Amino acid sequence: MNFDHACITWNQGYHGHVMARDELVATLEESLRIQQQLVDDARNDHVPVEDLVAQILTQKSVLERLGRQRDELVSRLRHYIAPALNPDGSANPRWITSSAWQLDRRIVASPQTERLFDLYKIYALAGRPGSAEASIRGPRPFDALLAQYAKKILGTEPPPVSASADEISAWRERVRDHAGALIGEIRRDDEPHRKQMARQLADLPERDRIWGVDTDPRPGQPQKPGE
Repeated sequence: MNFDHACITWNQGYHGHVMARDELVATLEESLRIQQQLVDDARNDHVPVEDLVAQILTQKSVLERLGRQRDELVSRLRHYIAPALNPDGSANPRWITSSAWQLDRRIVASPQTERLFDLYKIYALAGRPGSAEASIRGPRPFDALLAQYAKKILGTEPPPVSASADEISAWRERVRDHAGALIGEIRRDDEPHRKQMARQLADLPERDRIWGVDTDPRPGQPQKPGE
């Protein structure tokens, strides 16, 4: 997988997860609002019983539709969200990946892989060259998060508050180029190891490939010989 395609895929998975979560929040809030209104009306002695029943019957179909929408969004989130995997196939919940990604992209082979994941976040937030995010001049809503990651991972200070739109755009470009250069260096060594580990884990059952192998024996379950 080439560098730009890897970043695009990471970006799509990240933003797809964020969008699905935002939709789920809105759906749950709407369901809660309707149910709370019905509860308030049911407690209100001034609301005639026939009006209360009519409201409940009217809102029933709306709540059912919201329930179906909620279940669909939960299903989408389950598709997007999956833990990274350690070399032995166990889950590494410190890192969130997508179950739609290729297996080698979900394996944390070493501390260098963890650094690679961090750098992908920076590159995606800065905006791939030619993308809509990269073409925006001046500050953007998620530049604060980019500045936080850039300072922590790259040691790059954020632009001053007085920075002009052109200076902010130039800062993002420098951050992206710095992250991109480091990504290329790490991938040369790290990617072959991850691909090799992916081949070793490829025969695991689908559930274990998504959620990780359970390496801890359950209470009362005897350990395997040699453990």
